[in-house]
Amino acid sequence: MRNNPEDPEAIKIAQTMKNGELISDDIIVELIKKRILEARESTMGIIFDGFPRKKSQIEALDRMLKDLNMEVYKVLWLSASDEALDLKHAARISRKEKDGVSARPDESEEVFKRRVRASHEFKKTLKTMYGQKFLPV
Repeated sequence: MRNNPEDPEAIKIAQTMKNGELISDDIIVELIKKRILEARESTMGIIFDGFPRKKSQIEALDRMLKDLNMEVYKVLWLSASDEALDLKHAARISRKEKDGVSARPDESEEVFKRRVRASHEFKKTLKTMYGQKFLPV
């Protein structure tokens, strides 16, 4: 989407995010499906960064892959301590302030903490749903 800011889907998604709203699972899953189909013939695999983010997305991904006669091979979970995440978030906000750019509504300290907590819970969900395919690193 970032590669083509003129794309109507990209414009719709950008506006939704600007309004502080979440992108619906249906839109996200459809975008993922398009990327899978585009890459399917030219690659040995696909890496998703930041997807899925919730159980309903895992279920949708698994259904989609089954329909395409594909499956998840491994689920890598890149771990970072809460302290490292706090430092990264603070640096991001500081950099924006320095550059005179206001933080997005979804970058507040409260939202950040909520995302970290949700991430810890989601890690458990991934581990439960993918079992031996789940690999924390």
